[in-house]
Parts: sequence; structure tokens; C-alpha cells
Amino acid sequence: MLLGEAGADYIWFEADPALSSAEATELCAWWSALFEVPAVMAGPLSEVEDLCATGADFIAVTDLLDQRDGAAALERVSAGLGEAAG
Repeated sequence: MLLGEAGADYIWFEADPALSSAEATELCAWWSALFEVPAVMAGPLSEVEDLCATGADFIAVTDLLDQRDGAAALERVSAGLGEAAG
């Protein structure tokens, strides 16, 4: 909340050693529902459905460029966004 009040352009949420993936997605969903400062939810392609379900304003697929089949990876992200919107 302090970052939002300080004028941050966005808040980045991603699992790290101190925060599990489930905790990060829960925190992002909470932030997105309550605050106007945009949220970015970051994580691997394998979790894209969960990333999209947070309601974050932006999704950062951290390993997208590492995928062998970029078109298939983008289709999976698109499908995750479609499920979250529908």
C-alpha cells in the first residue's frame, strides 16, 4: 500500500523464496480488487491459468521466450486470458 501511495506506476507480484506462488496470486487478486494502481502478475507458462485468474491488469509470463514453440505458448496465454474473462 505504501508503494501505491508513493506513486508507483504498477505493483509487481511474483513468487520468490519468501512468498509462495499461491500466496503471490492471492495477494495480487486482493490488490487488484481494492486498489487503482495496476497489478502485474508474473510467473511461468505452466501457471498461466492461475496468473490470469488473479484479475491482474497485466500478465508477465517469465519463461515465454524460453519456449520452443512460441506460437503454442501464446495460444496458451490467450486461452488463459479468455477463461479468466469468461
